[in-house]
Amino acid sequence: MHKVRNRIVKGVINKKSNPCPVKFYHIIPEDLAECPFIITISVGVHNHPPPPPSKTPYDIKNQLQKVINNEHILDLTTRKFLTGILYNVYNFLKIKR
Repeated sequence: MHKVRNRIVKGVINKKSNPCPVKFYHIIPEDLAECPFIITISVGVHNHPPPPPSKTPYDIKNQLQKVINNEHILDLTTRKFLTGILYNVYNFLKIKR
């Protein structure tokens, strides 16, 4: 599921000859404006390898690197980055659009 403008749209999954046995369940609130979260639950074990990694777009990588360099934090951890700095960057980029 992904957001297109102000709507939630269900994506298309390409079916393979040996389908993956994992089942996905989505819990969507009736009022997304009041509760802007969707829960996705997967049940089962995948019978295929994960997809190959995709590269982070160049401009986003540069912006994140600038943010990290400007923080001057020697004890920066992934948790601090994701909950603090990255959260602020996300909000900043969301406002710019």
